[in-house]
This record gives sequence, C-alpha cells and structure tokens, in this order.
Amino acid sequence: PFAISQNEKSPWQVTLGTTAIDIYPVGSHASYQGNNLEDFFNVSEHWNISPNFSALSLSKNINNNFSVAIEGSLNTISKWGSKQTDDLMYLNLSSYLKYDLSSLLKLQNTAFEPFFGLGGGYTWIEIGPFNTSNNPEKEYNGNFSVNGTVGFSYWFNESLGLTLQTTYNHVFADYTDNAPQHYRHLMGLSFRFANSVEAN
Repeated sequence: PFAISQNEKSPWQVTLGTTAIDIYPVGSHASYQGNNLEDFFNVSEHWNISPNFSALSLSKNINNNFSVAIEGSLNTISKWGSKQTDDLMYLNLSSYLKYDLSSLLKLQNTAFEPFFGLGGGYTWIEIGPFNTSNNPEKEYNGNFSVNGTVGFSYWFNESLGLTLQTTYNHVFADYTDNAPQHYRHLMGLSFRFANSVEAN
C-alpha cells in the first residue's frame, strides 16, 4: 500500500510552510471572539497570514500508523479576533502524536494521507492592548495549551508532497488573557526521507 509503505521506507518527514493565525472562532467569552467555528473561513477579517515561510515541522513514523512530531511557527498578529492591533510577534512550539487515517479510510493505494493528532505546546505573543501585563519590563505573554490537529498530505511522488492542516490551541480559562485560544492553519511542502542506516 502506498501510504504505509512510504512510512516504512522513509520514516522521517519535514514540512516547511506558511501559517495563518485566527483568534476569532473559538467559543470564548471575550468580546473580540465569536462562537466556536463561527466565521471559520473569514480569511479577510480574521486570519493573520504570514507572507513567507513561517513554520517548520519534523515528524517520525514510530509504529504502523503512528508518528511523533515537533513543530515551530512564527507569525505576526494584527487581527485580534474582531479587533485590530499593531503587528504583534507570535511564536508557537508544539509537539503531538499523529495518527495516519489512510488504512481506516481505505486510502492506502492513493496519494492522499489524512491524519489527526493530539498534543500540547506553548505560545508566546508580544504584549499589546488585549494581553497587557502588570510588569513593565515584560515584552511577551505566554502559556501552555492542549492542541488538536487535523489535516492531510497529498504525495506527488515518494518523497515530495503538499500538506494542509489546522490545529486548535486550547488555553485554559484562567490563562486566556496571556495567550488566547486560537486556530493555527498551515500549508507547506513536505519531504520524506530515510536516515542513513535505513537508507543503506
């Protein structure tokens, strides 16, 4: 089968892409946020899209359909939900356990590889009008989150593919003033390869 055999031969995957941060459709009590999934595709008003490569992900297949991944994202935020703000730096580091849905959906013999994952991460956001701090020397607020991700890769050949994924970052209520709940969308090119031992 296509998807599984490629994982076995080339267990490593690197994805380089661009991100979009959306603080709005998360079902929060904050006035600048809407109901969960409300205006989810309102790109023009709510998405903070990076104009260049802003995300790097590394994953390794560990057992059948399971992979472990680490990911870093860098962006700027000017659309704070329904509000506008000056460009604020955004940085996220995450890790998750990913499950390949190809065999479950009987897509082993196709180029599509859908997946979902669960994990956690930490987000830093430059301090602005909606995430102020009592410490005048502090430049960034940050907090841990529990993350869920879903997406798919489309493989053009054995080594090169296109990956689209959406990750929901859930920050617990007591800490949302530091780094709010948000969605992070990623589109990138993915490369699969084997390590030197397996390649030989």
